[in-house]
Amino acid sequence: MDLTKSLPLKVVCHIFLPIMLGIMIISILSIISVEEYPEVKTEKNFFETKLFSESYLSQIGTVVRNIEYRSIESDIGESIENDTIHYLYNMNEIEYLIINNTTNIAYTNIEKTGNTDTLEKIINYFSVKEGQYWIYQNGEVDTSINKLTMNEIKYKYYFEDVIHEKYTIYSQLNQNIDILNSDFFVSNITYNLISKTYEHSYYLLPMSIIATVGIFVYLLMGIGHKPGTEEIYLNKFDKLPLGIAGLILGILLIFFVPILLYFGSTNNFIAISFLIFSAFVTYIICWIGFITFVRRIKAGTLLKNTIIYKTYSWTKKKIKEIFENFNVTFKIGIIYGIVILMSVIIMYSRSVFWTLVLFLLYIYILNCIVKWINKCKKIEKALKDLYEGKKDIKLDETEFNGQLKNTSIYINDIAAGFSNAIEENLKSERFKTELITNVSHDIKTPLTSIINYVDLLKKEGLTSNNSKEYLQIIDQKSQKLKKLTEDLIEVSKATSGNIKLNIEKLDAKELIKQFLGEYRDKFNNKGLDVYTKIPDEDVFIKADGKYISRVLDNLFSNISKYALDNTRVYIDIIKKGQNAVIELKNISKEKLNISKEELMQRFVRGDSSRNTEGSGLRPINSKKPNKFTKWRI
Repeated sequence: MDLTKSLPLKVVCHIFLPIMLGIMIISILSIISVEEYPEVKTEKNFFETKLFSESYLSQIGTVVRNIEYRSIESDIGESIENDTIHYLYNMNEIEYLIINNTTNIAYTNIEKTGNTDTLEKIINYFSVKEGQYWIYQNGEVDTSINKLTMNEIKYKYYFEDVIHEKYTIYSQLNQNIDILNSDFFVSNITYNLISKTYEHSYYLLPMSIIATVGIFVYLLMGIGHKPGTEEIYLNKFDKLPLGIAGLILGILLIFFVPILLYFGSTNNFIAISFLIFSAFVTYIICWIGFITFVRRIKAGTLLKNTIIYKTYSWTKKKIKEIFENFNVTFKIGIIYGIVILMSVIIMYSRSVFWTLVLFLLYIYILNCIVKWINKCKKIEKALKDLYEGKKDIKLDETEFNGQLKNTSIYINDIAAGFSNAIEENLKSERFKTELITNVSHDIKTPLTSIINYVDLLKKEGLTSNNSKEYLQIIDQKSQKLKKLTEDLIEVSKATSGNIKLNIEKLDAKELIKQFLGEYRDKFNNKGLDVYTKIPDEDVFIKADGKYISRVLDNLFSNISKYALDNTRVYIDIIKKGQNAVIELKNISKEKLNISKEELMQRFVRGDSSRNTEGSGLRPINSKKPNKFTKWRI
């Protein structure tokens, strides 16, 4: 069984590929994170970790940068309440108060109430130091977060993003924070995930890499293969021009990638859900693009199914059609004119490079002329062989083009027709000789009997005791001679097309049943078991009743004469659309030591001793002439 064509296995691999890829990525991130944050091994509370402290300070830095570089009205928050305090409700996880020491303007996200409507009251609000807090004032840091002390952060890359001498910063973690809808969600999930999986990552990583590579290689080998066919399978999308397919996938990516980038910068639960969904859809789109790319390569349609290639092929075809309508003289004139024009232009340019190009062009033209002359010589030789009566003449048409290709096709057709005519003529002459021999023998036998018995009657007289028997034999031989003569006349009419047929609608099933009834006794006497295969529905044919009956009578008669005793006879009626086939098969009594071509000839019999009656019938489509005879009408 070819596993590359197994649909269930492919479905399973398509499901497990992103899973293994995800495990591999998570394992790599876990190992890297453990190296950067070794504290995850101790399973501390999240709010005591480096991940939390970096995320905390990052959010403070975001607010400071916005205050420093952007206008408050357009980018940060609410309208200005007074000249001293700006209430900016843009963050729920961390409560902050940031004071510009130069302008004495304060920025805070503390809800404005009677207890927080002045700068002094807000500062007093932050003086109650509970939970996680971080204060920067007069170049010093006061914090309950160990990882955010001055000694911890002054050498960090994000230090300058947060610390500005002109700002005083009060901040603390909101005690009512909802971790699922906060910007600490990703950091919290990352910490919990790494702390629980980092030990397994060291063996999950190589396993996932091996599984991912193995699944990918299998799918790569199986792409385009489908059960029941050896050809590369292309669906409707694969048959689209490459540019249109790429445009469709590009539009889908343009729609989902911005969503992916937007939610990738946020940290709450809903945003992460959208991020995962967008990432999965992006993966599906990219995988579909990869599959159709590979299928097109395997099927050899990658370049042929592009808009550029189709345009090029169409243009080339049209130019070729136009050019082929010109005669050889005109074509040579065009090519000669182009060469002269290029020569003049290059000579006037006086460029060494273009002179070299012209020289190479002349060599190319000379090579084309030599090839053209050689092709003409091949055609001349084929014509000479044909003129001398040689039969085995075959030119390779792929070696020629243009009018020479048409000429080669004509020569091959003439040679094939000439060879067939010779073969048919030889067969005709052989048939005539055999016909004369066979018919002469068939006519001579009854005629000799008639002459002999007439001679006996002359000698013995009509009153002899044997005269009655002699007359009966003469009558039988006369009737046989008459029938043979009629057969010859019918053959002559059939050959010349002079038979007039009375075409009518006939029931094929009834015809077969009628002859089965007539020949039942003869078949039973020889021990022939008849097996019929006749359809239930009506089978009507258009034929001449007289001649079709004669044909069937001949066939049934031949079976009764030439079939091997105690064997089977098969009679089938096969309906094929608007046509019907009546097929009779039997095992011959004598071994047929002649070819099926000879057996197909008229007046040929398998009984070479000619002991049986009849002048011979033409069986057709005999697959096994030495044993099995098949008759079909």
